Amino acid sequence: LSKELANGVQFNPFVSVSGVWNFGISGDANDANLEDGDIRARLDGGVSFVTPQDWILSLASYYDGIGNDDYESYGGKVRATIPLN
Repeated sequence: LSKELANGVQFNPFVSVSGVWNFGISGDANDANLEDGDIRARLDGGVSFVTPQDWILSLASYYDGIGNDDYESYGGKVRATIPLN
């Protein structure tokens, strides 16, 4: 789902859902309340902007732990790509 803004910048949002299945849990992972056989979901989302000069700015975040009351993880990233030619 891409949209071109008035200044020629491409706006590209995204969202994804993935399933996570824990197996082979040992050591410190038990401290995070994870158990063998746990199934949970992770939601990722963000946007990227691409200029006519191919500069790219991406913003993304995630939330992990949907369906598991004892586990929660979240984070994000910002990425800028500027061509050198």
